[in-house]
Order: sequence, then structure tokens, then C-alpha cells
Amino acid sequence: MKALVAIAVLLIGLFLAFAYFHSRSIDRAHFVNFASALLSAHQQLRDTGSITNQRRVLVWTNRITVGDAVFQGELVADAPALADYGSLILATDQTLIWIDKKSGPTVVRGPNGGLTIPRKLHDF
Repeated sequence: MKALVAIAVLLIGLFLAFAYFHSRSIDRAHFVNFASALLSAHQQLRDTGSITNQRRVLVWTNRITVGDAVFQGELVADAPALADYGSLILATDQTLIWIDKKSGPTVVRGPNGGLTIPRKLHDF
């Protein structure tokens, strides 16, 4: 009987761990998808002067200060999946900025660099 209880507890623990890590990977996937949508909308805005086919991208023209750098915002992702964590902003020079609700703004992709996932969306 003790072995059966131990196996049940182990299986429940494994299931909860799987559910936690799976939800974190979904959050990271949403982050990458919204970053891609912002970059695509930026290109479309530059090419045609309007944004079509992007229902979760909004125009956002505020200025953002990250350290000593000041960026002019252009677009923001209307991302319900990320709303608990923060906002993803695209500046006019194609810099992606993550505005964390607790720690403030950070650059997650420069105009010519790769995407950096915010620490809040990591597993550990």
C-alpha cells in the first residue's frame, strides 16, 4: 500500500512539473510570435502606410527610456497572454523593448540583433 501511495505522489508531482514547464514554454512561444507580428506590422506600415492582417498590433507613439537611450515607440503588441508579465513595444528603429511590470523596460532585440527572451519567461 505504501508503494502505491508513493507512486501516486510521484505521478502527481511529475504531472504538475510537466504542466508548469509546458505553460512557461507556451508563454515563450507567445512572446516570439508577438515579436514576429510587430516586426511584420512594422514592415507593412513602412511599405503600404497601413497595418492590415495584424489584429493584435496597435499603434503606440510614446517615448521609452532604457538606461541612457531614448526610443520613440511605434507599435505595441496587444498580447493577453503576456499582459500579466508586461508589454512588448517596437520602436521606430526596429528595436524591441520589453516593459516588465515589476522591473521596467529592457531592450530584447536591437535593430540588427537576435531576440532575447526576458528572464521572467524562463523556466528557472
